This record gives sequence, C-alpha cells and structure tokens, in this order.
Amino acid sequence: MSKLLQLRGGTTAEHATFTGALREVTVDTTKDTLVVHDGATAGGFPLLSDADIGVTVLSPTGDGSGLTGISSTLTVVVVTTTALTAAAGNHYILTNVAATTLTLPAAPSSGDTVMVSAQNGLATNIIARNSQLLQVDAAGAGLAEDMTYDLPKVTLTLKFSNNIWRLI
Repeated sequence: MSKLLQLRGGTTAEHATFTGALREVTVDTTKDTLVVHDGATAGGFPLLSDADIGVTVLSPTGDGSGLTGISSTLTVVVVTTTALTAAAGNHYILTNVAATTLTLPAAPSSGDTVMVSAQNGLATNIIARNSQLLQVDAAGAGLAEDMTYDLPKVTLTLKFSNNIWRLI
C-alpha cells in the first residue's frame, strides 16, 4: 500500500508571517516551491526554482537554422531521423521520438570534434564508432564497441585523438 505525504502550505504572503518549526518543510503555493524553516525566521528559506535562477528548458523544433546564442564554433544539426552519419565539426541535437543511431565519421582526422545532445530524452540512443576505437572508460582505453548514449541530460563531446574517439 502506498503512503501519501502531504505538507502544510500557504501563499508567499502567508509564509512571510509564519515561523515554522526547526527543519519543518512547507509548500509556498504562490511560487510552487518548498520552504525550509529554522524555528526562528519568519518566512523560512524558500528553495530555488527554475524561474528563480533563470533556467530555460530548450525544446528545439525545425531544422536549427534559427538557433542563436550558441557558444560553439560547431554547426548545429537538429536530427529528426533514427539514423545519421556524423561529420566532424557539427553539434547534433537528437529530437526524434524514437532512438537515434549517430554514426561517427569513418575517416576522421586528429582533432576532429563531434558533439551530441539527446533532447529526445531517451536513454537508448547509440553512438556508432564506424570502425574506429571509442573511449568508454576512465582509463582512456579504446574499445571496438558502439556506445549506448544513456545520459539524455548530458551533452557529449567526442574528439578524435591518437586513433581513438575520446570523450572530453
């Protein structure tokens, strides 16, 4: 049987005059955030929300031609298919609703870079090595295996160096 945890709550104005118990947690229903109390401070200490720190969640659509403010010299490529062969110098943003296999360049040069962001939120995308070695461990060893890209909130940067695609 599941348990329900329901916290006391009130508006921001109500919280301003409320002093909660030591380590009490309440809900600010105006800001949609939690407030931690110390038993002494009226209003407590609201936790930061995305709006408080200016976080913008990106949900790219289209071909990427209108994207601005990207601090990279790489060309942005929005991927809407399940398979694509990468070219060095591009930042691939995976948006397809199904898993995507991004195949790395077959004949890379030392220093070539490819970036990948899984904006589709999937943990089943594949980075295919295309006959080159791919670094997948902390020791920097190259393996002859493709990589499952299972960190959808992390942008990967791969750089080709000493005959291995390395995660940097």
